[in-house]
Amino acid sequence: QKLDILEGKHKAEELCQTLVDRAGILVGHGKKTYMFRHKTFREFLAGVQLKEEWFEPGRISMLVEHFGEESGWWDEVIKFFMAQSNEKVFDHFMRELFTSSASFS
Repeated sequence: QKLDILEGKHKAEELCQTLVDRAGILVGHGKKTYMFRHKTFREFLAGVQLKEEWFEPGRISMLVEHFGEESGWWDEVIKFFMAQSNEKVFDHFMRELFTSSASFS
């Protein structure tokens, strides 16, 4: 949807198809849906999005809930998030972590 509103000579569908056919970054997932081929892209972009929304109610506590899960799915997302954050975000995360049940497990 965001690509459709960008100005330029290429349509969103053409760009995505190039990322499937030539770059191999995306894989088709339905008629107009794509997914990143590698988990690392998804984890990185999830971390970037969380960094943009960290101040919204419940965002940091959601990360704390998933911190140290056995599945490990959130490990890289949290690392990417923290790598882009500043000391204010880090301090907020650590306060939430140390007052949560996750710090006792």
